[in-house]
Amino acid sequence: MFRRSRWLTKAKDLLNSKFGSWISRNKKKLPIYIPLTLAGWYVYGLFLNSLRLGISSTYGAAGEVGSIWVFNPFRNFLVLFTPFGLAASAVIFLLICLITKKGYFWFSGYKYQKDERGFNILPDGTHGTSGFLTEKEMREFLVVGPVEEVKDMLVGKHKRHADDSDKYALYVAHRMRAGD
Repeated sequence: MFRRSRWLTKAKDLLNSKFGSWISRNKKKLPIYIPLTLAGWYVYGLFLNSLRLGISSTYGAAGEVGSIWVFNPFRNFLVLFTPFGLAASAVIFLLICLITKKGYFWFSGYKYQKDERGFNILPDGTHGTSGFLTEKEMREFLVVGPVEEVKDMLVGKHKRHADDSDKYALYVAHRMRAGD
């Protein structure tokens, strides 16, 4: 029989592994982030409702639309999950990706890093190669994991964010195989 407590334990461990370091870094700011997120969601819903009603009043054959401003919080929070809200959000996301050129960075595989001196650090190791491996690339020829799991010769530790505590750090070890 399936036990709910096992499932909850697995879900809690998964969430802790994914978001635990972010929560520990931002624990003091979390009471501010939640209301700001809800307010932003409400304003975005207000924008989507006004966009939908403006298009309907201009091109629609449904009749007269009174006002394009909807201040009902339920309609503003739920408009994002309608077909119009999903399509408009996808178009807005695509336009942002095209205008800011972030889509090229996210989808091309070209992972440069912006240096504080004003130039890009290239991924092919022409200069500044100390952090050039991603975690996926490290796992190909190094042992990466918590300190309890790493049994080979330790090389160092890898943090996803510089402000993370050592509790969330992954330790890197050499596999000690011939040819590596």
